[in-house]
Amino acid sequence: MSERADVQRLLGSLEQYLRRSGQWSDERPSREALESVVPFCCDHLTLAQWLQFIFIGRLHELLENGDPLPDVCDIAPYAEMVATQGEVITPELLELIQALDAAVTRAE
Repeated sequence: MSERADVQRLLGSLEQYLRRSGQWSDERPSREALESVVPFCCDHLTLAQWLQFIFIGRLHELLENGDPLPDVCDIAPYAEMVATQGEVITPELLELIQALDAAVTRAE
């Protein structure tokens, strides 16, 4: 399996996890929240919201257009940090994020 196909598969797994765990939302955050310039939009969004409304969509767009993926993906440290601040980050979610970090970083 190619690295890009691996990224696509992991994005699907992440979306399924967010849906299964009840963290997927049909309601979009406000425009202000989505346009935040703070890393991970952490001033307005939870990690799950950022993953759903920014990260997953952006990576799908890059994959569909054949555009290059980021050279480095390093979301896991942020997930670990927000877990220490009270946001619930399950081991399964952290493993998916770590797998995506690795797959995106090695994709060409």
